[in-house]
Amino acid sequence: MIIEFFGLPFSGKTILSSKLKNSYSKRKKITNYREITFFHLYSLKKINLFEYEILKKIEYEREFSSDRYKRNIFSKLLKSFLFKILNKEKIQKKIDELFELHKKEYLDYLNFLKQKVSDSPNKSNYLNSNRIKHLIIGHSLNKKYNNFISINSEGFLQICLSLLIRIKMDLNDIKKYLSLCPSINYVFVTISERKEKKKLIKFLKQRNNKFLFDKTFIKNFFFTIKYIKYLKGRDVNLVYKMNFQEIKNNMEKNRLV
Repeated sequence: MIIEFFGLPFSGKTILSSKLKNSYSKRKKITNYREITFFHLYSLKKINLFEYEILKKIEYEREFSSDRYKRNIFSKLLKSFLFKILNKEKIQKKIDELFELHKKEYLDYLNFLKQKVSDSPNKSNYLNSNRIKHLIIGHSLNKKYNNFISINSEGFLQICLSLLIRIKMDLNDIKKYLSLCPSINYVFVTISERKEKKKLIKFLKQRNNKFLFDKTFIKNFFFTIKYIKYLKGRDVNLVYKMNFQEIKNNMEKNRLV
């Protein structure tokens, strides 16, 4: 079971995914694309228990921390310290090996992504390497560990928004990208509040200083939501970050838990 959130920064993806994880973690095995990768490596004895627990801690902070967009000095120091303890080269090698093993069925997706990023003068490391590798590995491993529920505050669908912010994407590109995304069981689209607009634009400008929050971007953004709904049908729900109960109701109504 795979659940993804899609929405603009500050729209509540992290808050809602965190609440969802905490709400069901006592009776269900909850994971995400990255964490299931580390779990698999540990199961194969490619990493030890100590490394696994550190990676889980780092991943929890990355995926579910409510202050992920803030400059929290303590969190940064802790993360830096934990990373120094790890044998990063060894772990990266194991991740690369897993990626090579699982990427075959995602080649059309990867080729499209590579082409769009390569064709753009505004290339971004944000769309490269490990983020995509973890998505591919985590999605593929979900078939093996089908008793887990994978809850992702960002995933394949969110990459489409990253592309819209950083490179040139027309409506056909959006349709092509979303059509190439692998199967996702359920999607929660988080709706932004107007009061967040200034903070949102400032944040997006940091990602791409040429970014314009104009009619073209707004049109493409809402077209993306419309096309996700077209592809997913009833397996999409639009939510506000204050409406967590609505998400729980949908989870139980659609027998996602």
